[in-house]
Amino acid sequence: MKLALALSVCVAALGGAPAYAIDAPVLTDTAWTAAPSFADVAAAYPVKAKAKGLSGEVLLDCTLTGAGRIGRCSTVSESPGGMGFSQAARGLTGQFQGPTELGSGRAIAGVHAQVTFKFTPDLAEAANVTRPEWVMMPTAAAFQAAFPDAASKAGVLKARAVMSCQVAAGGTLGDCKSVSEDPAGYGFGAATLPLAPAFRLKAWGSDGRPVIGGQVRVPIRYELQQAPPPKP
Repeated sequence: MKLALALSVCVAALGGAPAYAIDAPVLTDTAWTAAPSFADVAAAYPVKAKAKGLSGEVLLDCTLTGAGRIGRCSTVSESPGGMGFSQAARGLTGQFQGPTELGSGRAIAGVHAQVTFKFTPDLAEAANVTRPEWVMMPTAAAFQAAFPDAASKAGVLKARAVMSCQVAAGGTLGDCKSVSEDPAGYGFGAATLPLAPAFRLKAWGSDGRPVIGGQVRVPIRYELQQAPPPKP
């Protein structure tokens, strides 16, 4: 314990990364259940950087409270510096909600979490989730139950449907529309839409981009060994 304390003091004195006890976990991929939206991040964009069309990236190291909220934060990195990106990121931290305990059952209070923020000038115009990270999906039984009767009767075993949805609070999907289906004419697009409530995304991307309020495309591929019998 004395060695850990001495090491922490040395690192802090050198002005390096935030100091931790040796056995203290540092979360780098927190499963946030609430986070800033595309609109929130666009509104926080530093005026000076936006006027120059500059993108920015910030890494914050924050302490979590027992309620899973973000507490004190320090800036680990900011690029470019002096344009207000770190301040903008700090202003968004109050909207994060994380777990209240670790997977081991240990309370989250005092645990450090590192959060990446990426600011790009097109946030307001192109609110698209390009790298969706799913935390919940429909079961295999749900996919099979959604298989269209017309396809079952025709012996179709493989198909692909794509729907486009808006990501709502908590990473849920809403306002979904069928974008494409292949093969067409068997109802795969319409049959896929009722599955939307069973999908859920991480509320903040690991790439530092917002998710809430964005549009996401959901491709679904059906590959069956045997077509299920038509519904009675």
